[in-house]
Amino acid sequence: MTLKTPGRISTLAPDLPSYIPSVPSFEGEDEFDAAKVGQAFLEKLSQVVKDKDWDGFAGLFDENCFWKDALTLTFDKRTLHGKKPIVEAWKTLAGTRKPTIHTTPKEYGLGLPIALNRLAPTLASLDVTFTFETEAPKSNCVGLAKLIPQPDGSWKIWVLSTLFVSLQEHPFGKLPRESPSLISNDQRGHSKAQGLPKLPEGAVLDAVVIGASTLGAANTIALDSAGANVVAFDSVAQAGGNWSGAGKAFVILHHLASMMTLPQFPIPGDYSEDMGGEQITRYISAAVEALRLPVFCGIKVVSNTYHEASRLWTVLIEDVATKQRATVTTRNLVLCMGSIASAANPRYPNLTHREAFAGPVQHAVEYKDAAPFGNKSVLVVGASNSAHDIARSLVEGGAREVTVLQRGPTAFFEWDKIKPFIEGPYLYGLDLATADFLFSMLPLGIGRDMARGAMAAIEATQEEFYKKLEGKGYSIQRNRDFVTKTLETRNGSFFMDRQKSLELVFEGKVKVARGEAVRYAEDGIVVNDNGQEKKIEAEGIVLATGFEDVDMPRRWVESGFLKSNLAEKLENPCTLDIDQEGEFVGLFTDSGHPHLYVGSTNVVSCRWISTLISAQIVADVNGEFPSRLPRTVEQK
Repeated sequence: MTLKTPGRISTLAPDLPSYIPSVPSFEGEDEFDAAKVGQAFLEKLSQVVKDKDWDGFAGLFDENCFWKDALTLTFDKRTLHGKKPIVEAWKTLAGTRKPTIHTTPKEYGLGLPIALNRLAPTLASLDVTFTFETEAPKSNCVGLAKLIPQPDGSWKIWVLSTLFVSLQEHPFGKLPRESPSLISNDQRGHSKAQGLPKLPEGAVLDAVVIGASTLGAANTIALDSAGANVVAFDSVAQAGGNWSGAGKAFVILHHLASMMTLPQFPIPGDYSEDMGGEQITRYISAAVEALRLPVFCGIKVVSNTYHEASRLWTVLIEDVATKQRATVTTRNLVLCMGSIASAANPRYPNLTHREAFAGPVQHAVEYKDAAPFGNKSVLVVGASNSAHDIARSLVEGGAREVTVLQRGPTAFFEWDKIKPFIEGPYLYGLDLATADFLFSMLPLGIGRDMARGAMAAIEATQEEFYKKLEGKGYSIQRNRDFVTKTLETRNGSFFMDRQKSLELVFEGKVKVARGEAVRYAEDGIVVNDNGQEKKIEAEGIVLATGFEDVDMPRRWVESGFLKSNLAEKLENPCTLDIDQEGEFVGLFTDSGHPHLYVGSTNVVSCRWISTLISAQIVADVNGEFPSRLPRTVEQK
């Protein structure tokens, strides 16, 4: 399917290109001088780029190679496959961006030495980290070249990954901010509602961030620290309040707490490693206060109107408590409203006869705690992460009986087995910037294939665990294609048991039923189990049925949230679509509108996403936004 952005084609994850080279152990591997070979390669790379020797540059790449870039030369999120398009792209961009590759470490470099890393008995790469600079705008960047051996004994690039770090003339300064700003000091650092903002007459902001939870706070930090005039609005009364209000108080993180650290604000040591909703709200609010961020809670953004002539947005806002309204003017919008999985797009199963059931029914996005279900028998429709988190909450909150309804097979994982896969580089004591880079450095097709191998290895260790689950009535999904399923189902049919919630099943405190919910009954739900209908009795129901794709741009226009005619221009950020390069469509860089950015995705990515978005906005404000790499560069 052709997308709205010229040159982009919607692509399924299984169809993405990939290449996993065969690099078995080789003679002399134990004595291999990785530092010497890697440094010689780096000096050669630096020289051919300096000399614009593009034939020499091409000679450094394996025939089956990839370049994954995040805002360095391309000033975009791009992944190119094949020597010819990569060389042509560098040749095209070098004329204006003028890259300079350093051969000695810089303070902003990755915290990794040159090393031969063996990932498997048949896969190893010589990993060469480096720093480089670009012009127009002047930028600091980092890179990693993963080299593989050639028949002639040389080492050539299999994967080249490059990442923007900062603008040299507009670096990320330390907060609280000391430079002048349109937002007065008395309006900064308020984590709770403070009323409408007071701006100088005729003020034009550089950016309005809509949403003040994890991604919104991260983008506000990045923009404020880079010197931009920015405000953030959120309709909830407290920064990060969505985590502890309806739909999130029962939730715990399914990864290291440090993975969601906001820029410039480490998580305090007295917070638990598996932070729950209340702690996450407290953490985000503490960041707003300590960094004195220009955040305005309790403010609803009613509408946004773009004016082509002035290239400015008029943002209509309303104080939720007083209903007073005002407008602000801004050059850019940053949407951090959870469009991928939020209260805006819950998936409801197609159940009939709703009027027949008189008990409480909530979707997982509405569920706050067990209070409405006290001393009741409760059916949780679903068997993935949220379903089991809610089942635990119900048991601990006093529900008399809890049953989870599994429609189809679920991929179950013991936490100690899948922890290294989920938390990856964050486990090894690396600085967060380096861990972030390693977490997202591989082209998606390669990551897909490597994840398949990792999943298979984990599953092979869990047979006894699977037998216990099957004994309780669960259907097990094996051979999971993790990347594909994550994109297709937003990680549905997947459960990693960090909180040992399955112990409640093994102890008989949570029961398991099978089948697809069909309709409500007076005293429960009728399900279809392999063609046979049966009724599961319940006095309360929670629908942990995930989230669905909606046409978010059209919804924004129809609701008046966007007043401009943008429904046909904006890519849909709700779908998790990827293009033929394996890059997300409509997120982080090109939304379809040059002055609207969408920052919604998982919280682990908040640091690098906010870096990329803020850099684009600051470059634009200062008249330094370069031409992006055209999407007409031929792919292999």
